[in-house]
Amino acid sequence: MYDINESISEESFESNQCDISNVAPDLLEDFQSANSGGQSVAALPKLELGLNGSEDSNEGNNTAEHFRATENPNPQTRQEELQAQQGQLQRALLGLARAQNLQEARNPNTLPADLTRLAADRDPLVRVQVAMNPNTLPSDLTRLAADQNVDVRREVAKNRNTLPAALTRLAADQHENVRELVARNPNTLTADLTRLANDQDEPTKSKVRGAVAANPNTLPADLTRLAAHRHEWVRGMVARNPNTLTADLTRLAADQHEHVRDAVASNPNTLAADLTRLAGDQNFRVRRGVAGNRNTLPADLTRLADDEDVRVRSQARQNLALRSQR
Repeated sequence: MYDINESISEESFESNQCDISNVAPDLLEDFQSANSGGQSVAALPKLELGLNGSEDSNEGNNTAEHFRATENPNPQTRQEELQAQQGQLQRALLGLARAQNLQEARNPNTLPADLTRLAADRDPLVRVQVAMNPNTLPSDLTRLAADQNVDVRREVAKNRNTLPAALTRLAADQHENVRELVARNPNTLTADLTRLANDQDEPTKSKVRGAVAANPNTLPADLTRLAAHRHEWVRGMVARNPNTLTADLTRLAADQHEHVRDAVASNPNTLAADLTRLAGDQNFRVRRGVAGNRNTLPADLTRLADDEDVRVRSQARQNLALRSQR
């Protein structure tokens, strides 16, 4: 029995793609009348093909074999198709699960218990989002501090919930950027900052030591060493730090780089005598810093109120006005 609806179409007959010389005439009539009357081929009943010729006829046998091959495809090929479809479905489901986990991990309203579950996710991008989340528990951040993925460790080093013990571990990380972020974290212990102040980071950038110089928890003794650093931007960070000793600020007030002197002029610990010298600096940014400093003498402010630069004049006059109101 062969289903004519599945494998024989009117086009097949017309284009001679199928040999109809051995098809029984009554079947051919049924097929053509159904199509001429507008009836769908699919509406035809399953019909048994009648083949003319004897069983020994090669032509008849070839036709029968052709239809049997069409009706019963190779089981191995069918199995491969099913496996391919199953693989596509699995990949689609995995992609959907990953997207949901990412969304949940980055949501600031996700519960800490759910973040604990996601902290063990196989996808590093999910763990990165967990390490960034402000609701992640310190215990989970401690585990993620040992993650093999550097991006995960980097986010742990930035997180304000990371415990000092985990930051101590990350202070010895092989990646410079992780150590730099540890040096910026306000939870980092002063002992770790002291070690990082001597970090052998990239000599042309010194990002780690610059971050130590900017940390408000860095010890004055470490800032004194960094005040002599060869890179001006590290010295500038020291000049802005509120823990820097006045003696170091005095030395930095004579620095050859203007942005270092500008930082000294804005530091609330700079001595009035140093501010008097900086009030005559050639760079307007330095003078503007002096004009806004609370330690600047009234006489210097009066002089700066008539400065050639409008920004300096404005800052000095605002400072004078505030003092008159006290």
